[in-house]
Amino acid sequence: MKSESTLHSRWLKNLNLADGPEVLFEHLPGCLFYIKDRKGRFVALNDLLATQLGANSKEDVLGQTDADFLPEYLVERYHEDDLKVLEHGEVIREKVELLTSADGVVDWYVTTKVPLRNVNGKIVALAGVTREYHGSNSGFTTPDTLESALEHIRAHYAEAIRIGDLGRLMGLSVSAFERRFKKHFRMSPTEYIRRVRVHEACRSLIHTSAPISVIAQECGFSDQSHFTRDFVRVMRTTPAVYRRDHGLA
Repeated sequence: MKSESTLHSRWLKNLNLADGPEVLFEHLPGCLFYIKDRKGRFVALNDLLATQLGANSKEDVLGQTDADFLPEYLVERYHEDDLKVLEHGEVIREKVELLTSADGVVDWYVTTKVPLRNVNGKIVALAGVTREYHGSNSGFTTPDTLESALEHIRAHYAEAIRIGDLGRLMGLSVSAFERRFKKHFRMSPTEYIRRVRVHEACRSLIHTSAPISVIAQECGFSDQSHFTRDFVRVMRTTPAVYRRDHGLA
């Protein structure tokens, strides 16, 4: 008796479809879809991802890798996650992260990656979906129990923010607040605050000519050294290199 996976594979093949799975994702706003083979080459993607990579069409991306379109520091980050999926079969589910497009625009995204196996169970590719994260305005919603804390972070990221104060806003102890926050965002509140500050710094680096030391202070870092350490931790490159690659300078 043939296995379900074998029958399913033959059923798909017999359909002789003219279009691939990316067709569905052409109709989902703000959604980037892709399939990569084991060498990291794009074998399917939607139009929005091609635009995000700075390509004229999907055909210009097929057969290429992230390295053909993006800075090395981004490629390294994507490759690390891809290996988890391709080599170990991990599923990366709704990872909230800061991502940068080819033109340097940085924003919050939610990424899911899954392994694709052949009928023998061997991982032959990965499929990924990345979509913009805009809190309660997106498909990936923020629980009401966290919204007041997030609003406080957004309004006061340039100031000292105590985790205990965030917990008190929600009537929770520090430990209870941290558990709830990490369950939703896959990161601690401290890491989230760091990324919010880096996110705002990226905008200033791209759109202004302000000295890096001034940007550091305006975004809530104690000094330029502190800023550089945290920036490298989040973006995998220094503020100076980020500005050189994407900014006005």
